[in-house]
Amino acid sequence: MNVETVDILGSPALVADVVGDGPVVIFVHGIGGNRSNWADQLRSLSGNYRAVAIDLRGYGDSQDPAGSLDFFDFVEDISRTLDCIGAKRAHLVGLSMGGLVVQAFYARHRARTLSLTLAACRPGDRPVFDDPKRFAAERISSTASGEAAITVEKMLPRLLGPNPSAHATRTIRASLEALHPEAYRKTMEARLSIAPFLDMSTIDVPTLVVAASHDAVAPTTQMRAIADQIPGCRYEVVDDAGHLMNIEKPDEFNTVLASFLNTHATLEQTV
Repeated sequence: MNVETVDILGSPALVADVVGDGPVVIFVHGIGGNRSNWADQLRSLSGNYRAVAIDLRGYGDSQDPAGSLDFFDFVEDISRTLDCIGAKRAHLVGLSMGGLVVQAFYARHRARTLSLTLAACRPGDRPVFDDPKRFAAERISSTASGEAAITVEKMLPRLLGPNPSAHATRTIRASLEALHPEAYRKTMEARLSIAPFLDMSTIDVPTLVVAASHDAVAPTTQMRAIADQIPGCRYEVVDDAGHLMNIEKPDEFNTVLASFLNTHATLEQTV
C-alpha cells in the first residue's frame, strides 16, 4: 500500500493521506483523533477506492487555527481537500465528531456528497450532548497557568470496549497524546456550541449508520434512533467494541463499510 501524504495549501495548511484509485472516500476523525486513526480502513479499501484520511485543522500535521474556531470551518477542510485532489464528489465517512462534520458538509454541499457513513456520532438536529459540561470535563482541564491540558487517563476507558487488544489500546492512547491542547480547547468550545443544522429526515443520499455494542459515548439506542429518522438508512452494529470501533474491530468495521460502499460505488463519479 503506497500512501501519498498530500499537503493542502492555504490557511491553515492541511495534511491528508491518499491511497488507491477509484471512487473517492473521505474519512474524517473524531474530536480525539487524527488521520492515522483510519490506517486500517485505507489499507482495506485501497484496492477499489481512492481513500483519503484528513487531519482537520488543529489536528495531526495540519496547522492550528490562528484565531477562533467555528465548527463549520471543518466543512471547508473537506472542500479544500476535495479540490486539492481534483475530486468533485465523494463518499463521506465520519466517526464521532467526524460524523457531525460529514453531516455538516452534506448540509452545505449536497451536490458533492455521494453517500454518508455515520459512525458513533450525534445527529445534526441534536448535536450537543445533554450534559456538555461533563463531556468537556472528562476530556480537558486547565493547568496552573490556565493552558489547556488533555485528560488522557479519564478519556481512555470511555473510548474502549470491554475486551480491547493491546494494539488498539496503544493506538488510541497515542492518538489522544498527540492532540494539540490549545487547538483542542478551541475545538471543544466549537463542538459544544453547535446549533441544530440538519433535519435528518431530509437526507436523500445513501446512508449507513454504524453503532458499537459497548459504546459509552454514542450508545446503540442513540444510533438506532438516528437511523430510524433517515429514509432508507442501513443500520449495523459492530459487536464487542467501544467508541473507536474502527480501531478496536477493524475487520468487522471494514466488512460493513465495504459492503455498503460496494452497493453504491456506481454512483456518478467526476474525479
